[in-house]
Amino acid sequence: MMTGKHFRASEILLWLLVAVYAVATLLPSFFPSALSLDAQLGVIVFLPLAFAVIHGAVRYGVAGVAVFLILCFGVSNAFENLGVLTGFPFGHYVYTDAMGPKLFVVPLLIGPAYFGAGYTSWVLASILLGDIDRRPDRLSLVTTPIVAAFIMVG
Repeated sequence: MMTGKHFRASEILLWLLVAVYAVATLLPSFFPSALSLDAQLGVIVFLPLAFAVIHGAVRYGVAGVAVFLILCFGVSNAFENLGVLTGFPFGHYVYTDAMGPKLFVVPLLIGPAYFGAGYTSWVLASILLGDIDRRPDRLSLVTTPIVAAFIMVG
């Protein structure tokens, strides 16, 4: 468990990440040339990733967030590769080389992007369902993933 001083520092860092993400995602709407496409891609992938790793480590412990991270990378890469190669379940699409190196036919950045978005969706679902500060009951074991899936897709 984190002490009060460490918890406060991580809380400040998390809010700072949220603020930087908000500014960086809104900035191109008002100043289209303010951030390069590479910088925008970095913001979209790495700020949510950093938020999810830090928040997840505080909430679920380092081992818990590491397991989720590994599962997310594996599952997202497997389904994205399946989608690109067969069109199932997402339809036919391809990834260009613009997103960098790939594992098979899917850019390596997709796993971290799914992790950041997936973890944030899970936390938002937990907040909406009121189970953020209590142990999950049987109902929340079903409802939290369903609500998180809708948030992620939205």
